[in-house]
Amino acid sequence: MDHRLVPGAGWLSISFNLKHRIVRPLPNLSNILAAIREGDYSIRGRRAEVGDALGEVMLEVNDLGQTLREQRLGALEATALLRTVMAEIDVAYSPLACDSGKRAVASERPSLARAVFDQGH
Repeated sequence: MDHRLVPGAGWLSISFNLKHRIVRPLPNLSNILAAIREGDYSIRGRRAEVGDALGEVMLEVNDLGQTLREQRLGALEATALLRTVMAEIDVAYSPLACDSGKRAVASERPSLARAVFDQGH
């Protein structure tokens, strides 16, 4: 066996391993970041390993997606609750506009705003 082939085989093995560990996960990471940018927080990276630099990045991206998903769900729940509360209250409310006398009145329900305004005079 030629001794010159042993180092060549070693380098080939190392390069194949590097390609498998670094180059192959990069498109996956890119796809996850694109999905997050578009608002899809459900996609997760596979093979995220602690102690591996690229694995650590993948873990952080997964955590980022989870955090953004939780924040979006919280905002949706808060909005739904606010809409429910606003639909149930029977008073004039936001946003304010001015009447002809430059006094603030609620414009969301004009009839209620007029009633509230008329009661004040």
